[in-house]
Amino acid sequence: MFVANTINIKLTSRSALLKYYSTKTNQSVIKTKDVKLNSSLVESSIPGINKYLVYLHGLFGNSNNWRSISYSESIRELRRSLLVDLRNHGDSDHHQSMNYSDMADDVIRHMDELNIDKFTLLGHSMGGKVAMNLSSRYSNRIDGLIIVDSAPKDHKDNLNIYGNTKQIVNKVSEYNVEGKSRKEVLNDLKTMFNGSVANLLNTNLTYVGPESDKVKWRCNLQAITDNIDKIIGFENSNAKFEGPVNIIVGEKSHIFEIDVYKSIFPFVGDQHIDIIKGAGNFSIII
Repeated sequence: MFVANTINIKLTSRSALLKYYSTKTNQSVIKTKDVKLNSSLVESSIPGINKYLVYLHGLFGNSNNWRSISYSESIRELRRSLLVDLRNHGDSDHHQSMNYSDMADDVIRHMDELNIDKFTLLGHSMGGKVAMNLSSRYSNRIDGLIIVDSAPKDHKDNLNIYGNTKQIVNKVSEYNVEGKSRKEVLNDLKTMFNGSVANLLNTNLTYVGPESDKVKWRCNLQAITDNIDKIIGFENSNAKFEGPVNIIVGEKSHIFEIDVYKSIFPFVGDQHIDIIKGAGNFSIII
């Protein structure tokens, strides 16, 4: 049975109990094909398990968003978890391009570097669109797909999604963190956004130096701002993914008709959708 139906994912916080490794990268690449991704591995609790669940975060997220979930014993007894920072996020390389085909290709190259052939893929929001693009173009690499609060759709015709996302990006890009401490920035963010969004944005801060209490953005804010229409949009390759799919949606998020998903997943049905009560797009993983 597909892992999404077996592991009973619980979207709650857990303490970090496991050691993990990190693939550190440099930040000075130019060519898209040379973008290197950072990732962290959480080992399975069962010796000999060599199946992988790969996590792709959303806009302004990073691999740590799914860290507590990956420690769940219901997951660890079935999979090794690989938590990935997408380009321009976390500790992965920066690049001026942010279309979904490029981001999907980054993930495939990273899997190749780690000698991971087939894997189950979980993507949240923007990461869900990367996962859907990847699964349709590299279906032979994917043994199952979990989509969280995302759909294979251009959202520029949805004033709620488009307007809210652009408003967040514009406010962040206009906000100057220079010379401010993490506490000062977080206090400012909490006056600009609700708690879930402010806490998510706070994870994008890093100290300017080892002896400084001042912070800077570690995400590539310029690339995100320049590419926001592509991020809100979606590139449909017209290819299909016919493997097992599970769709998780927050009750307070936008719930799309099943036909939207059938454009890529011809065998998906209402029985493959799980709705998380009380959750929205950001609070679903915070």
